[in-house]
Amino acid sequence: MLKNLSIVNFKLIKALEVEFEPGMTVITGETGAGKSLLVNALATIFWQKPRREMLASPTGSTRISATFSLAGGFVAAEDEIIVSRLLGWKNDRLRNRAYLNEQPASGAFLAELGGRLLEIASQHQQQALLKPRHHLFFLDLFGNLGE
Repeated sequence: MLKNLSIVNFKLIKALEVEFEPGMTVITGETGAGKSLLVNALATIFWQKPRREMLASPTGSTRISATFSLAGGFVAAEDEIIVSRLLGWKNDRLRNRAYLNEQPASGAFLAELGGRLLEIASQHQQQALLKPRHHLFFLDLFGNLGE
């Protein structure tokens, strides 16, 4: 479950911290309210290739962090994980660093992890439930079978 989302200097967001409660969360609002910025921030942590226009400042740095509760557990030793993405400039090039619990992580690993931690349902994205590669995972989760 997503517990917290922290965003600093991402597109139009200077600083934002959102706490999520257990249960289903629906983010609603009028067009232009910023709903897609939250989704884009999460996508940037896990899947979306970072681009120059994602940084709010041409000279500053961007940090996006998400805290997840693992009650029901993906990793036996951890009950909570923090996934972060840092973007910034070095020698006029965009630097992109990803972290899992403050340890460097590969983009491929985070993409796989993101597929297990998040389900983002939107108008133009398919849901993980429709992807056969996820069926066994959901069945095991439902049956409390763990490893």
